[in-house]
Amino acid sequence: QFFHGFFQATGGPVNTAIMGNWYPKKGRGLVFGLWTCHQYVGDIVAAFAGAWILSSPLDWRMAIVVPLLLNGLWSIVNLSCVPNTPRDIGIETEESREQAAKAVAAGKSADSEPQAIGIAQAFMLPNVMGYSIAFGFFKLINYSMFFQLPVILSANFDPATANIISALYSFGMMPGGIVCGFLSDLYGGRRACVIATMMIFLVPLLLVLAFYMTVVPVVPLLVLLCFMGCLVGGPNNIITSAVAADLSEDPSIKGSSKALGTVTGIINGSGSVTAAFGQMAVPILYQWGKADGVAYRYVWLFLVACTVVGTGLLGPKIYRELVQAPDQEGSETTPLVAKGNGYGTKGAEVNKARVPV
Repeated sequence: QFFHGFFQATGGPVNTAIMGNWYPKKGRGLVFGLWTCHQYVGDIVAAFAGAWILSSPLDWRMAIVVPLLLNGLWSIVNLSCVPNTPRDIGIETEESREQAAKAVAAGKSADSEPQAIGIAQAFMLPNVMGYSIAFGFFKLINYSMFFQLPVILSANFDPATANIISALYSFGMMPGGIVCGFLSDLYGGRRACVIATMMIFLVPLLLVLAFYMTVVPVVPLLVLLCFMGCLVGGPNNIITSAVAADLSEDPSIKGSSKALGTVTGIINGSGSVTAAFGQMAVPILYQWGKADGVAYRYVWLFLVACTVVGTGLLGPKIYRELVQAPDQEGSETTPLVAKGNGYGTKGAEVNKARVPV
C-alpha cells in the first residue's frame, strides 16, 4: 500500500505543472475545475465497475487487474503524445516570449530553461504553508466521506448498492470544482473567499448527518450526499490545481516557471499527511459513539471541527483578498472592501486600478 500510494501520488504534481504551462492565470479557475473532473469520473466508473464485478461470477481480483492494465496502456499514450509546454510543439506564448527576453537580457540563450526552485524555497512562498495545512483538513473530510460512506451505508444496504449510493458523493464533486473555479475567476481570482463560502455551507449539512442520518429517507440522502460532494470537491479541486498554480507565480521567484510541480507536491503531500493522521481518529470516535449509542455522530462532529479549523487557516488570505487589491495579470483588481470614505473614494480607486501602467 505504501509503494502504491507513493507512485500514484506522482501523477498530481506532474499533471498540474503541465496544465499550468498551457493555461494562463486569467480564466484558470474554470479550466482547472473542468480538468479535475477526471479523478471523479474514475471514482464513479470504478464504483459501478466494482459493484458489477462483485455481483458477477468473476474473481474479485479483476477489480484490480482491469484498472492496472488500463493505466499501463494510458501511461504509454501520455508519454508519447502529451507535450510539457506549448513551446515543445512550436507554439509561442506571451510567457515563453517573456522568458526568452529575460534569458537574453541575462546573457543566456533564448532557449534556456528557467532554473527550478528547491523544496525549502517553495515552502517559504507566501500562503503555501497555510494552504497546505488547510488542504489537509479538507482532504481529511473528503477521505472520511469517501471511505466511510460505503461502510456506513452497508448497515442498511448490500455492499453493491451501498457502493453505488456512495458514488453520488463523487458525482457531486465534479460540478463542485467547476463551480468553485468559475466563481473564483468571476471574483477576480479571490479563491480563498470562494473556498471559505463553500465550507460554511458544508457545516450545517454535516450536522444533519450527525443527528439525523439514521432517519433521513433514501432520496433526500442521495440529494444531500451529491450536494456535499459539490461543496467538498470544489475546494479540494481548486487548491491542488488553480491555487497551486497561482502560488507558484509569486513575484519572489519571477522568471521561474518551474515551481508549480514543487508547490503542488507540497500541498498534496502535506494534505495527505494531515489526512492520514486524522483518519486514525475516525475508528476511535466511532467506538466512542457506539458505546454512547450515537453511532457515527462523533465522527461527523469531528469533520465539522476540521471544516472550521481548515477554513480558519485561510483567514489571513481571506482578509487580504477582501481589503487589499491582489495582483491579477499584471494589474490590480478592486478590493471588495474599499478603504476610504464614501462611494467617491471607492470609485477613484476603481478608476485608478483600470489605468494601464
